[in-house]
Amino acid sequence: MPIIVVSVAWMPEYRHHTEPAYSNDAWHQNNEAGGESLNFLNQDGRFYGYVRVDGNLAFKGHPEQFDVDGDGIGRADIVFVGPNPQSGTLFVVGFYRNAKVLTVSGQDPSGRDGIHFITEDAVLIPENERVFFIPSAQRRDDGYPYGVGQSRVWYALTLDDNTIELRNDLIEYMANPMDGDPSINELNSNDEEVKRLSAHRRFERRGNYGAIKAGKGNQCECCGWEAKKGTVWTAALELHHKKPLAQLQPNKPRRLVSEDFALLCARCHRAIHSFGFPEDIARFKAEHLH
Repeated sequence: MPIIVVSVAWMPEYRHHTEPAYSNDAWHQNNEAGGESLNFLNQDGRFYGYVRVDGNLAFKGHPEQFDVDGDGIGRADIVFVGPNPQSGTLFVVGFYRNAKVLTVSGQDPSGRDGIHFITEDAVLIPENERVFFIPSAQRRDDGYPYGVGQSRVWYALTLDDNTIELRNDLIEYMANPMDGDPSINELNSNDEEVKRLSAHRRFERRGNYGAIKAGKGNQCECCGWEAKKGTVWTAALELHHKKPLAQLQPNKPRRLVSEDFALLCARCHRAIHSFGFPEDIARFKAEHLH
């Protein structure tokens, strides 16, 4: 299924025009709410996705990739992303599965114009669970050679082979968006350690780990063991959090970047967590590997 990334304002629920909206877009800053304010409102069993574009969706000249028929209607998974109000970094806010894509915009039952996507299967991510980071073309400090640019519609995950890792991560995420979520007992717990462990699991399941791991190469940063690319042994390489688990704040979105992690073999990864200073890889190597 093709994937289209759509940039919208950040809103709590996208179900009412009065909701607060945050965006880096100058148009949104002058207009408190845009057409996306109803993108996740169930209207007679359907959801209608708005995106502000000039003209029609062009599919970057490759309509065949999006199964577009003679009436200008195709199918795709739609990933909505918005800028976190605290950082401005783009995170996934929700998605449509197997949506009808309209080249020429239409209206929803409420009379809202600018509708390009229609689905019966929509998932909105709660604000405090929006932790899946999407790279931006304007921010080159995130370690990615690609990203969402000024256009509000990004087709690269379907058309550009360089984005395959991010595409695979998104496919896995959309298939199991609530994996790693806290249980009701965890949410109600007063135990900070329980909450931190819950946050840790959500970051593990929802972060762009595949892309970050791929960019780290195939050699353990502790012992130097190297896994041959394309073999099952690459599964023995794991990402190690340099930031201690105790510093993770539950229910707070954070941007995951390559510098947050070290690539370790499974043996070193287990050993360093038994070490008194798991964030200090240089000290671990000096005391236990030399």
